[in-house]
Amino acid sequence: MWNPSLFFPPTTRLFIFICILRRHSRMPLVLAVCFSFVLSIFPFGAPGAVRINELYYDHPGKDAGHEFIELIQTDSIPLGLDGYAIEFHNGAGSGWESIWQAGPLDSIAPGGLFVIGGGAVTPRPDAVLELNLQNGPDAVRLIAPTGPMDLLGYGDLDDPEYVEGESAPGVSAGESLGRKPDGRDTDNNRADFHSMVPSPGRFNVPRKDVSLALAKGVDPRAVVEEGAVEDVRFVLRNDGVEPVGEHAVQIQLWDSTGAALVLAGQSSNAEAIPPAAEIEIGFTIDLAGGYHYLRVNALYPADERTGNNVLNLVRRAGTPGVLISEVMSCPKDICPQYVELYNAGTEPYDIGGHYLRDRAHTFSLVLSESNILDPGGYLVLTPDRDALVSCFPSLSFSLAVEVEGAWPTLNRSGSGGVADSVIIGDAWRLPVDAVAYPPQPSDTRGKSLERVDLFPGSATAVWILSRDPAGGTPGRNNSAGLTERPRKGTVSLTPNPFVPIEGEKLMITVNPETAVTRAVVVAFDIEGRKLKTIGAASDFPHVFAWDGTRDGERIVTPGFYIVACEFYSAQGARIGVEKVVVGCGSKRRN
Repeated sequence: MWNPSLFFPPTTRLFIFICILRRHSRMPLVLAVCFSFVLSIFPFGAPGAVRINELYYDHPGKDAGHEFIELIQTDSIPLGLDGYAIEFHNGAGSGWESIWQAGPLDSIAPGGLFVIGGGAVTPRPDAVLELNLQNGPDAVRLIAPTGPMDLLGYGDLDDPEYVEGESAPGVSAGESLGRKPDGRDTDNNRADFHSMVPSPGRFNVPRKDVSLALAKGVDPRAVVEEGAVEDVRFVLRNDGVEPVGEHAVQIQLWDSTGAALVLAGQSSNAEAIPPAAEIEIGFTIDLAGGYHYLRVNALYPADERTGNNVLNLVRRAGTPGVLISEVMSCPKDICPQYVELYNAGTEPYDIGGHYLRDRAHTFSLVLSESNILDPGGYLVLTPDRDALVSCFPSLSFSLAVEVEGAWPTLNRSGSGGVADSVIIGDAWRLPVDAVAYPPQPSDTRGKSLERVDLFPGSATAVWILSRDPAGGTPGRNNSAGLTERPRKGTVSLTPNPFVPIEGEKLMITVNPETAVTRAVVVAFDIEGRKLKTIGAASDFPHVFAWDGTRDGERIVTPGFYIVACEFYSAQGARIGVEKVVVGCGSKRRN
């Protein structure tokens, strides 16, 4: 800020002070003498380096109240604007029209800005008035006491009376024309002025400005394991034209959960940051189960642009236990598709505000209102609730939800062993559950795919065709669902015996000890001859399904067989095997 004590001796400052005290005096002669003396010692009225720095002429909607013209002066002393004016040229006509004249007390500080604009401009302009500018091609010019000082033509103008060099390009509604850098004047409007976000009363290129951005590889929204420790890293960049001093910026990390808002970390820039340079900063944070709304703040008192000083992140630690339990992708002609949800968790879960999608489409809103899914309960999502209940009379109307958004038409067939995928996302589009399901043979129309592994923490979804006479079990227990999480160190088989000739499958649930990193399940006949490798897995607990076929896809004959589960360490060494005898029947007894 300009300090008069640097320019005037004590006697002069005293005289000015006396004049101010006598401002209400009825002695016109004394006031006139005071005013004349002040004008004599200020360099007001002398032409200086004043330029049009920014122009905003097209506001979205109505322009009234929002238009502004910003002036800049680059001298090192205050400049009085008495005698200055701004004129406007309508490109549809000729000549100039005066739209503003400075008053005797208008001035610009050294290197400062002066804004003329409507009452809706923020911050409040130095001179408030309606400019009534047009959207171009038009021109504005600055008139000094000695004559024209600066000219800005915008749009398609080429008459040298109304443009310096080439005219500046027109801008879209909501954008302004501004000099970059501030005050730069090459006498070519196109080279000097650029479209930008309006910044009345602020430099177009800030002197002091820092911004925050996520470091490479850091997602703004993510799901992590419950109890995870995350290193949240971000970039602090100097977007100003002046250096940022060491420890000038304070960084805070706030963690907002359902329980409290806490300051999870605090730091500062340990080194100075030159213009256009950046440094990386990080915080380590413990993420207990549930949602974490993280906010990173950069506190820089000198900042001229505070709108880029905040980062918001969302983390969900753990999963709520809601599973996609059944998919009807190939219904009968008169019936709609559906996706069934099952709450395998221990807490009620609100499905309101959630989204659904398939592999090829974007998320679509399921339900905007609250709908509670109780532990062990079901909800069935469909594009047509009335038609679905008509096709499955046992389905309670209250358990069927007609999605509000577009239904993601689910594929019946596909390549690579996958027909399609189904993802249920929360309000942040973070996946609550995501599954891929296999193709269905064309002769299975009207049958749903039922998920077997319906316990929390299941590694991979395992699907079988519904064996229910209705073709599906929407809103009730699946025909072969396993809802109890297997104990550590166990291998279990169900049903035993099973009848593969009737389409029944043997479910093999494996949940080995911690030292096991890989399990392979193999079927043998009773004499130890290998029939088939049923599958392998590295994520546990895992469910395998055996359809009773040997290599070559022939169903084995009725009798007794051995299912062996071989366990391997991280080094690849076999560290154990568990064998179970299973019976293969020819017919299921009622």
